[in-house]
Amino acid sequence: MRKISALGLIIIFIICLFGCDDGTINAGGENTSDMKNAKEAAEFRAAAWQEVFAEEKKDKNRVLEIRDKKIDCGDVSMKYEVTVKGDPDANGYPCYIALHGGGESDTPDINNQQWEHMQIYYLDSVENGVYVAPRGVRDTCDCHSNPESFPCY
Repeated sequence: MRKISALGLIIIFIICLFGCDDGTINAGGENTSDMKNAKEAAEFRAAAWQEVFAEEKKDKNRVLEIRDKKIDCGDVSMKYEVTVKGDPDANGYPCYIALHGGGESDTPDINNQQWEHMQIYYLDSVENGVYVAPRGVRDTCDCHSNPESFPCY
């Protein structure tokens, strides 16, 4: 079974924080329609997240990915930058994912420049949230559309 990437964990965390109070299947796979109320569903979400979080903290590869801000999937690596602004509200933080373009370039210099700029491009418009800027895995104009990059998200 393939482990979830660090960026994937961020996205799952956001989904767990904001969903599942309406009787739908939640990230833990349990049907919340059997739960008595939204409070019970929220408690289940929190417990499920703590279980995932505890397991991931034990994974040495995951710890290195987070420390290095780089996700390795097969023969590609996706670097990323994360900035947290403001304080979470009752529902946690909103997540903003800023994807850079590669233009018509196939050189690392242009793509690195685009990625570095995207790390701040929309950041001033975020008052409260998690701002994630992943770097495309290839130096192509479709750098975030390469199929080999999909598992990194």
